Amino acid sequence: MGCRKDFITLHIINPNQLNRLNNMKKDILVALVALLFIGCSQKSENDVTAIDPDNAIDVRFEDVATDVRIIPLKSDRPIGGCYYMQCVGDEVLILENNYQTVYYFKEGKLLSTLNSVGRGPGEYTNINRICYDAERKVLYVNHYGEYDAILQYSVPEMKYIGTLKVGSTVESIKLYDDKTMMLSLKDGKEYGCFLYDIESQTITTKVCDLTTYQGENGDNVFSGFNKKSHLISLFGTNTRLLSYTGQDLEEVLKFNYGNKGVDLIYENLSLDKEDDLKAFFSYRDSHRDHFKDCNYPRQDNGVSFWYNKLSFEPEYYHYFRVTNDGTVSLKGFNVPGLSIPIVPDCITENGYAKIIEGGKDEIIDTETPLSELGQQIIDAVMHQNDDNPVVIYFNIGG
Repeated sequence: MGCRKDFITLHIINPNQLNRLNNMKKDILVALVALLFIGCSQKSENDVTAIDPDNAIDVRFEDVATDVRIIPLKSDRPIGGCYYMQCVGDEVLILENNYQTVYYFKEGKLLSTLNSVGRGPGEYTNINRICYDAERKVLYVNHYGEYDAILQYSVPEMKYIGTLKVGSTVESIKLYDDKTMMLSLKDGKEYGCFLYDIESQTITTKVCDLTTYQGENGDNVFSGFNKKSHLISLFGTNTRLLSYTGQDLEEVLKFNYGNKGVDLIYENLSLDKEDDLKAFFSYRDSHRDHFKDCNYPRQDNGVSFWYNKLSFEPEYYHYFRVTNDGTVSLKGFNVPGLSIPIVPDCITENGYAKIIEGGKDEIIDTETPLSELGQQIIDAVMHQNDDNPVVIYFNIGG
């Protein structure tokens, strides 16, 4: 993950060059989008959009990315590896991959750390989920020792301010509004989405049922959900992208990946049964190059999301957007001179964020000349102490 001395350090990365890059690629985007509005999808008789991943166009990150910012995360000590990241405005929260530490950055500086490991009030053994409310300055933490409760900490102090009792196993936490959470819960063997009133600590509304697969992938179901965007992804043979209005679930898009999908994965197999378990692993091993689910859906200039293969590696990420004018289907997102693609690790209010961890040798491609943007990323990484992370903010134009 990352580091940076102060907000002015951004000038070391030469933002003027980034602005020039954004201006230069406007003409490229116009031409590219004209090519992209081709038959990448079709609607069947029952209004299901069939996405063919093979039709995705391989693009360079610089040719389609807009609003690119490179923000080193600065700390006086090494930052552990990232398991989960949330970016809100100029604030970044990182759950370390030891499941015990949360780092809080503002304007690229580490301001505080939560590490309340223990068994007393306000303490935990391992963190399961985190969710940050930037308006109320509260960090919500669900932990393995108490699945049916949510700890609250003030930010940036990271002071324990109480526990919310839920009554069912918490699978995912998102904010619906200033007073309400959207929770994915498990009660016995049943999963569902529920609105939870923070002040009264009561479940007020059942939004929908979830299948076992959806419930066990609650973070992905809600990967496009926040106070401003109430998108819920219900994965299946035909995945349904829904928006919750407060009273109803309105279907935004229904889609599948045709013969490149992974239908069996969505079935409620009992992995406690030997035959089901064998069938699952056999199917998974023979369909690693097929696609499933969707991530980081947005309703902005149409409907867009990212998706990946069953084997799920960053280099296999695809991007899909549908508007009234047609569809855009992309893959690749490589930067010349870098060995990794620039694809999302989390959604932001206006786009996406990617975290780059480790030193220069871990991301440079010595066989390919560095592009201007690639050089700026390498320079930012090289200026970091202790190989701390760098965050890249971006959007996809067109």
